[in-house]
Amino acid sequence: MARIPKAARKRSAITRSSKILLCQSDRHRDRLAYLHGRRAGCFAFGVGSTDMANAWFTKDIRIRVPETVRYVLKGRKRADVAAKDVMLFILATDYMKTSKGIGKVLEFAGDDLANWSMDERATLTNMSVEAGGFTGIIEPDEFTLQYLVKMRELDPDEVRKGFVYSDRDAEYAATFEIDLDRIHPMVALPGDPRNGIPIDQLTEEVRIDAAYAVVARAARWPTWICTQLS
Repeated sequence: MARIPKAARKRSAITRSSKILLCQSDRHRDRLAYLHGRRAGCFAFGVGSTDMANAWFTKDIRIRVPETVRYVLKGRKRADVAAKDVMLFILATDYMKTSKGIGKVLEFAGDDLANWSMDERATLTNMSVEAGGFTGIIEPDEFTLQYLVKMRELDPDEVRKGFVYSDRDAEYAATFEIDLDRIHPMVALPGDPRNGIPIDQLTEEVRIDAAYAVVARAARWPTWICTQLS
């Protein structure tokens, strides 16, 4: 088992082994599930401080294998849409609004993911926590391979050996198809990230008295929104 440090050291702390179980005691574990875990054959998830202390002491952690929900992203993401918008769209579905995503692994698939940057893929997995998900995963591809080779100066063949993929006959708690062409820039109304609506459907002008830029994921550019304050 290994615990990966936070953003300042994430780029140099990419896991390789297909036998490592990765856990972390904060919400960034979902990003690790993609950047460090899933594509290196690991399984990353978050634990509380008590579980983490116990893992340090016993070298063991007990979990019940969670069910997986598969999201197949169809079509192509619009140029003005970020991964954040895609996840807000998913969170606004009935499945998520009725809390059925709690404790589930969210698996994302679809041809257009090959066109997404590493930061955008990481946003998708990281935001699985907003659904109460156990973690988020995306299968590795050649772009993933290039990233790992570049960041760690690793042998491509050795990296590829660590890649794992979903079984073709895998069973899922639920499977959904999401039409990326239908997704527009989204905002979440106050109170719950599941209260997402397309920004052009706001019924009235929203007065902004103060704005805060809260960075929980090492400032990924596609998720920034520039707003003119009056």
